[in-house]
Amino acid sequence: MKAHVFSCLLLFVSFIAFPSPSQARHNLRRDALDIPTSLDGFVAGVWSQLGILLNAGKGDLLEAIIPLKYYFAQFGYLNVTGQLVTNLFDTDLLNAVKLYQESFGLDVTGKLDLKTLLKIMTPRCGREDVADGIPLMLQSTPAAHAIMNPHIVGHYSFFPSQPKWPSSRQNLTYAFSSLNDTDRLSSTERRTVFASAFSAWAAVIPINFTEIESFDDADITIEFVSFSHGDEEPFDGILGVLAHAFSPTDGRFHLDDSEYWQDLSARSSAEPQDIDLQSVVIHEIGHLLGLAHSPVEDAIMYPSIAPGQVKLQLQADDIQGAQALYGVNPNYKADSATPGTIGDINGAQKLAVASFHGLLGCVIFLCVAALI
Repeated sequence: MKAHVFSCLLLFVSFIAFPSPSQARHNLRRDALDIPTSLDGFVAGVWSQLGILLNAGKGDLLEAIIPLKYYFAQFGYLNVTGQLVTNLFDTDLLNAVKLYQESFGLDVTGKLDLKTLLKIMTPRCGREDVADGIPLMLQSTPAAHAIMNPHIVGHYSFFPSQPKWPSSRQNLTYAFSSLNDTDRLSSTERRTVFASAFSAWAAVIPINFTEIESFDDADITIEFVSFSHGDEEPFDGILGVLAHAFSPTDGRFHLDDSEYWQDLSARSSAEPQDIDLQSVVIHEIGHLLGLAHSPVEDAIMYPSIAPGQVKLQLQADDIQGAQALYGVNPNYKADSATPGTIGDINGAQKLAVASFHGLLGCVIFLCVAALI
């Protein structure tokens, strides 16, 4: 991995010697290009084709703009229903890019700069960031929650109408599908991972979670599925959408079985495509409870996570959001040693993100070079 990152740094230095795609594409006469999707064993994932759009902006024409529009439509930034989706970087796409950049705390330029493209290409949750026209990650300002609790300074957000489990259902059950399971981990490993993730939330709010055998009787139903699986939200393959869970009181929880799921907290090393199962599970449980995405990058409810990254501890933003919905577990004690955050992401996890982005940078570089 270190060798990959060093090579990528050398490639980034050479970016200045090449024209951007927006400069080079004026001489392009092909409708499609052979986009590199792997690099010495590293698979960039389903969104690697978007690497060709580096520095693209309004007025540009490229075939990869079409899947980009569908990407933004999937997460609520763009409405393509009943419209002819073209390869033009138009005003609607410009506004979608700006809203995406604002939601993720990026420089709002309207252009697909490197930081924006790296964020877009990072694996993420399938739940929308914009719902019913409401940019959820921008609704999560301290002022938005002042009426609810004037002492809370948080950036968490809720789904429209703030759905939650009623007070009569505070002992929730969950079950795994016997038909749609994963062979990436043993049954014991999988059950341990999920139990730990549910326990993390139960420690801060007055809700209990219990595994039962009956899938039909469970409040929360868990399935590992791939591509189209009956809920009109198909998965897309490796390192794209990792999972999605529905807001209360639906209870459906789906994980993409195409992913290389691992319990990385129990391992000393990871392969470039490994996704930590518990990190994703604890995020999706937040959705099952009624939390939407947070713009706080260290928070569990942040939408994206890189391969090799492990995020297991609820941050203050996650805890405040859950407690705003359900109240405080009477046995909960805040970590007074680290006010404002619980369990900072350590250097190793930041390196995992940087390493993945470095490898993505190599793929983007190859995409740019293909235009020249």
